[in-house]
Amino acid sequence: MNAKTEALIHARIKGILLEVLKNEFPNGVDFVVLRFVLSNMGHDVTEKELNGYLVYLENSKYLKLRRDDEKNILLAIIDNLGLDLIDGLRIDNAIMFV
Repeated sequence: MNAKTEALIHARIKGILLEVLKNEFPNGVDFVVLRFVLSNMGHDVTEKELNGYLVYLENSKYLKLRRDDEKNILLAIIDNLGLDLIDGLRIDNAIMFV
């Protein structure tokens, strides 16, 4: 797989995560459920990969993460900037929506 195709897949996975979180707003979605949803959509990701996507989105201020005492991600909740991104009020070329 070439680098451009891989970048598009990563952008799409981040978009899927935000879309799933938007559907549950103002509630969050459990880490395990997010991984299951991605798998059902044909994107089998490891825990480490999902953690990376979520931390990227958190660092971009698109969502908030709740962690346990060992810093493991338990729950993701979309934030206002994430909602604005989905609604087209912000642009981020590293995230793709279909």
